[in-house]
Amino acid sequence: MTSGRAGDMTEKAKDQSDWALLRAAFRTSVPVRLQPLLSRPEFWILVAVFLTLLIFYDGIGRRDAEQYIRGARAWLDQGLYLGQDHWELRHPFVLPIAVSFKLFGLGNLQATLPNFLYTALLALLSYRAALPRFGQLTAFLFGLFAGTSALTAILAAEVRIFGPEIFFAALGVWLFTKASDGGEKPARLMAFSALACFLSWLCRESAAYLPMAIGLLSLVAVFWRKTLSFLSFAAFCLCYWALLAAEALSYFLLTGDPLYRYRTDLGHGGGGEGTGLMEIAKPPLEFLIKPLVGTLSAPSSAPFLVTVTGALIVFALRKRLPAALKSWPVAVLAFTSFVAVILNAFVFSLEDPYYYPFLQYTAMLVAAILLAKLRPHLTGGAFAAVVGAVVLIDWAGADFRKHGRYEDARFVAELSSPDRPVFTDPIPMIRARWHLGYTMDDEAEIEHQVRWVGLVEEEGRQCDVVLVSLETGLELYEAQTTLSEPNLRFLEYYEVKPRRLTHRVIHALPAWLPIPRYARKLAEPQPMMAFHVDRGSRYACPMKEALYFHGPNVWRSSP
Repeated sequence: MTSGRAGDMTEKAKDQSDWALLRAAFRTSVPVRLQPLLSRPEFWILVAVFLTLLIFYDGIGRRDAEQYIRGARAWLDQGLYLGQDHWELRHPFVLPIAVSFKLFGLGNLQATLPNFLYTALLALLSYRAALPRFGQLTAFLFGLFAGTSALTAILAAEVRIFGPEIFFAALGVWLFTKASDGGEKPARLMAFSALACFLSWLCRESAAYLPMAIGLLSLVAVFWRKTLSFLSFAAFCLCYWALLAAEALSYFLLTGDPLYRYRTDLGHGGGGEGTGLMEIAKPPLEFLIKPLVGTLSAPSSAPFLVTVTGALIVFALRKRLPAALKSWPVAVLAFTSFVAVILNAFVFSLEDPYYYPFLQYTAMLVAAILLAKLRPHLTGGAFAAVVGAVVLIDWAGADFRKHGRYEDARFVAELSSPDRPVFTDPIPMIRARWHLGYTMDDEAEIEHQVRWVGLVEEEGRQCDVVLVSLETGLELYEAQTTLSEPNLRFLEYYEVKPRRLTHRVIHALPAWLPIPRYARKLAEPQPMMAFHVDRGSRYACPMKEALYFHGPNVWRSSP
């Protein structure tokens, strides 16, 4: 027994000696000037952010991204521009995109740069805020998770609004935490907290949970904990309401309607699901369960949340919960998350965790605290493996949900030219025109270069359109008239969308549960197929050398 323990101690001493030798070798191989930089945790957090965005960045995302880009371009073209819709009014996001365009030119990468910056700032903020409260290891892990998150980093890089929203929300909450936990000049901190919460509110109205949560927590700090003065609480309230009044005044001066933004927002959903207050017409059970199902089925949040929740349960059952989980900062973040979920998922009927990313942010801090608790019980290599596994679990969710909807559009835009227009489906057509709009100003030329695959009319003549079923091979469908097969020449398949790694792993399993929501996402990516229509055909297209593309969706088109 004694010799066994002595052997274990010898092995540990050997491991420590090996690590000491590696550290010494690293220090001697790195230039002296770089050693202070490389020894700072903030540097490695930023390296992790850069690698995450480098691995996962593939251009702008679907739907909302184009709206923000349009608003940013309007600022460049028109100067002072208030915004005319739900998306263009989000100035903390639209304005940085416009600045990026001004400095670096137009392009998808330039549109994403502001969220790259917001992600880096969120990671650094998380590290600096947690450092004096939880120690360097927990702070480093917190910053690491914030900078590599599938939700707040990877998904935000698709030009999503919760990049700036979660940064300003986190800033506001941490400023309040410092003010209510013995920070110097608490009234000033509370005023700046109100400013950060207001900026988050300007990003998205779902951030209304911030003043609610901080207001209630302030009362706890004033009357129960006795760590915050009523004057500081009043500073928060007065500053926030003054900012709201200034916003309303600006709308009144520019449009004559102080509620301009809110009236615009109320109509943006078109009455669709998730755009009304408290959809209590649903069955009570669905009303209560649907937000939970939405949170636990979102690929960008569910893997991380489930992992953290499971670890938390294990620690609780073993009665080894870290004392740090009972601290005031954790209580502040947890309560803020609770208010965010209640307000957005139930009151606003926004049952997607993308509308309350603060829940994910709180889970990052909990994960960091739990992992730091494990550190004394693991070797350095084992601990690094556990941390890496947590990051990879989060990344797996990001890889799973990557839709690849813009690969078709980018391919069509790059292949098209004024002399050879490309005809394609409506959605790739719209997106490809966005890409061309970065370098082309004439809308007529853009519309000529990428066209709809429906019937084309020119000089009173109609052109046949061939739709190709990728499920049944080269089976041809007629549009209005018959196109003889010799006049149609198949060119080639274009493999535009590669299958994601997580999809390949799932299909390689002996048995996997085909969830209807993800059945289409897990389907084999279909290639685009190119055909050339001979100009000599009786029903040939008037555009010489026209190429027809059709993606995975097969349907009969109509004018």
